[in-house]
Amino acid sequence: MKKFRAWALVFAGMTAVCASAQDMIVKKDGTVIQAKVMKVGTSEVDYKKWSNQNGPQYSIAVADILAINYQNGEKETFDNVSAQPEASKPAAQPTGMTQVTVETLSAEAKAANDATIEKYNQIYDTDVNEVKKNGNAKEAFMRLGVAEGSVLENEDIAISIATGYMLQAGRQPVSFSPIAPYLCNVGIKFMIQNKTNNTLYLDLGNTFYVSMGQSFGYYVPTSTTTTNSSSSGVGINAGAIAGAMGIGGVAGKLAGGINFGGGSTSGTAVTTFSQRVVAIAPGSTYNLDPQYIFCNETRSIYPGFLCSLKGMMATHYCKAVFSDENGGRMLNYDLYSYSEQSSPLQLSFVTSYSKNEDFASSSSLRCGLYLMEMYGEGLFKQLVKESKLPVISANDNAAPKIMGGMLGKMVVAAPATSTTTSEQQQILLFRVGVDNSKKGTVTFPKQ
Repeated sequence: MKKFRAWALVFAGMTAVCASAQDMIVKKDGTVIQAKVMKVGTSEVDYKKWSNQNGPQYSIAVADILAINYQNGEKETFDNVSAQPEASKPAAQPTGMTQVTVETLSAEAKAANDATIEKYNQIYDTDVNEVKKNGNAKEAFMRLGVAEGSVLENEDIAISIATGYMLQAGRQPVSFSPIAPYLCNVGIKFMIQNKTNNTLYLDLGNTFYVSMGQSFGYYVPTSTTTTNSSSSGVGINAGAIAGAMGIGGVAGKLAGGINFGGGSTSGTAVTTFSQRVVAIAPGSTYNLDPQYIFCNETRSIYPGFLCSLKGMMATHYCKAVFSDENGGRMLNYDLYSYSEQSSPLQLSFVTSYSKNEDFASSSSLRCGLYLMEMYGEGLFKQLVKESKLPVISANDNAAPKIMGGMLGKMVVAAPATSTTTSEQQQILLFRVGVDNSKKGTVTFPKQ
């Protein structure tokens, strides 16, 4: 009996030794892992299962471990380790819409944005060598500038702008062109280039053109249904036969709704819904629908500046009004310059895009435009003649001339050498009429 007890004590001792010969990883949830610890890092502990030390290696986060009891009797505790150090946490992904400002641009994007704005706002030499008879101006050319703080370019997209004319049939625009017949409403077009190597998603529902406080959206939730149908053969209505044979009662009523014979009819209906989200392929440019710069109705845009309906074709024409009684008339060689604060005409453009189709996060860019300069017709002609403005004629790209005759006096801004788009302009010009009234108190501001 004594001999049996001695063997039992020896066996128990051996078991205790074997049990203590393994590393014990104690997790914070109370779980114990019998293991052979291979490496203790700053964020993870690598180990192998004690029962399979020749098997795969596993890892466990240090933040999940309370302590490690090593086989040599040493103990290491981790109870003060947080779930994840604040500095090592990955940056939270932005959600919702983020307004892109000049201050949030990277150094490279800010330089590109500044260069684009500087191109649009470039100051040109307006001294002319020859001044002919300086009579009253009948027309003038307005030039738009880009407001300070505008974002036309960031790391993902580049926005370019073009002015032109809204060719129209009646009151409905049919196309946008840098040249147009006399008396044609002025328009503006925005183009968005994807600078990245990935597809970007443009939200037309959050893309707007704002003219003098009036907003024009690029997304109109409408649908168009087109139906095509055809018929062939001869169809005979049983009701007609029943009536002709004098059959009445239930049989006659049932027969009245039955067609049989060789007649057949087929049709298809296709419904197209307007698209709110537009995918822009890498490196490509999406042209937004052109908009009237001001409006397409007869109304006052600003005191002394209005859009009026003219002629049988219902074309529109913007004109500025000047009077002797309030500031004097506009002359052919006059040049009016406006600051962003003093400018009477204010416009803006806002667009939103996302890198993900679900729009979990998106970015919004805004640019402002304002009337920067106004050239009298005579001054403008001379500046073009002396090649002091980057404009070309509508019919001759080599020589800057003003077109006349039936097409009116039209010019178009010369395309800039730019990586954004070949349609990008260096100078945003449009032609308006001048009404030099002798009487009146409402006058368009000269400065």
